[in-house]
Amino acid sequence: PYQDDPSTKGMLTYTDEELYDLVKTAHRADMSVAMHAIGDRAMTQVLDAYERVLNEYPRPDHRHAIVHCQITTEAILERMARLGVYAAVQPVFIDVDMNVVKARVGAKLAMTSYAWKTMQGLGINVAIGTDAPVEDVNPFENIRAAVYRTNKAGRVYNIREKMSVADAILAYTKYSARQTRDEFDLGEIKVGQFADFAVLDRN
Repeated sequence: PYQDDPSTKGMLTYTDEELYDLVKTAHRADMSVAMHAIGDRAMTQVLDAYERVLNEYPRPDHRHAIVHCQITTEAILERMARLGVYAAVQPVFIDVDMNVVKARVGAKLAMTSYAWKTMQGLGINVAIGTDAPVEDVNPFENIRAAVYRTNKAGRVYNIREKMSVADAILAYTKYSARQTRDEFDLGEIKVGQFADFAVLDRN
């Protein structure tokens, strides 16, 4: 339940069985599933579906993912790592969310959420994206939020989860390419890959 309104947990789009059926259909067709889930309840439902399907129809390198992955517990992140589930995150969301997350989910859960460094430490493939057109397409705003854990006004949220510049760039490039199975064509500056890069006028 929401900390500031215990009468509601939000609404599920699918029942557990409906979600399982959808994931099973895609999984058995050799597709990788990427589902949007923000809250801990939604993430648990998604992981339940992934785990059930993977137990019934094991497939190495499935690359199933969760998009957003915002409100997380340590157990949820450890489960993602164990199942090999990828994370597609948008660090710039903390600009607004840091102002409400503690009130909405409580202090304890707020401190294990938006936990990109912990995800990386657990071996989860973390890809960064802008979520455009909901957010600005400018990648540097996401890198700023990931590295400094600040909003544009400089307010800090859970500095323990800050990423290094190198890790943030890898999440935007190499690890993003892996999530879309483009790692042999995109994501690194190397022989054989597309010359898809930016040249900046400062460090």
